[in-house]
Amino acid sequence: MKGKNTSRAILAAVVMGFALAAVAFYTVREVLAAFVLFSLVFVAFGAALLLMISAEEALVWGMRNAETYFGRFRARHFALATGPATHRRHMSSH
Repeated sequence: MKGKNTSRAILAAVVMGFALAAVAFYTVREVLAAFVLFSLVFVAFGAALLLMISAEEALVWGMRNAETYFGRFRARHFALATGPATHRRHMSSH
């Protein structure tokens, strides 16, 4: 009879150990799942921010080049419209 109670106690201890290990494993698994989800959200926000910054830089670069091109175009057009003959004509009338 004494051996039967001892084996039940050992069995109960083993089952309790497995139960505690399962609870600890479940908690660790939930924490890892939370870390993975937060990492995915962080990556998504980082990618969106990187995309917005890259788009802004590309637009600034394009506007800077367009401004330079149209500034040169305007200066060239003004120089052709007010060429040397026009300039002399305005200077002689003063």
